[in-house]
Amino acid sequence: MECVSRWDNEQGLGFEIVSIQKNKEKFFNEFVNRQIQLVKQLGDDRVFRKDIFINLGETNATGNVYFANYVKYQGVLRESCIVHHIPNINEIMAQTGIKLVTVDVYQKFRQNAYFGYTITGELTVGQIKGCQAKLNFKYRNKADGELIGEGYQHFCCVGKSGKILKMPKLFEFMEHYIEV
Repeated sequence: MECVSRWDNEQGLGFEIVSIQKNKEKFFNEFVNRQIQLVKQLGDDRVFRKDIFINLGETNATGNVYFANYVKYQGVLRESCIVHHIPNINEIMAQTGIKLVTVDVYQKFRQNAYFGYTITGELTVGQIKGCQAKLNFKYRNKADGELIGEGYQHFCCVGKSGKILKMPKLFEFMEHYIEV
């Protein structure tokens, strides 16, 4: 950043930032170029989808999917997306000591799903802020496309020492799924 001294008095020293426009343009151009590369690499569909078959063990006494399974499905979608983009993630995590930690989860139910249904889980990224990412989830009945439920989770990465890490470059692919 380029600055020019504008005053120096008992109040302190003041500067005018003269190159902020250039920096904004540079940042914007880098972002756009990264998005173009991601679209070339991953296509223009910004939703990660995975079909989930509902088995009998995932239902409760009334026959619908037990509520806690939707949190399990969030994990299935998150890990499926990661493995899809980083097939050797287990080796990388073992070598680096990085762990994924879920910070919180939320799920809203719209209608029931039952044994024998196939639901399509959809994952998008709400935001990536420093050390944390927000993943958004929707579940649709594959047969008719009706929304069954939606939710989100925040997760972060933790290093060997147990300290929270800035989101590793390894997960840069997630930018492709940011909701626009």
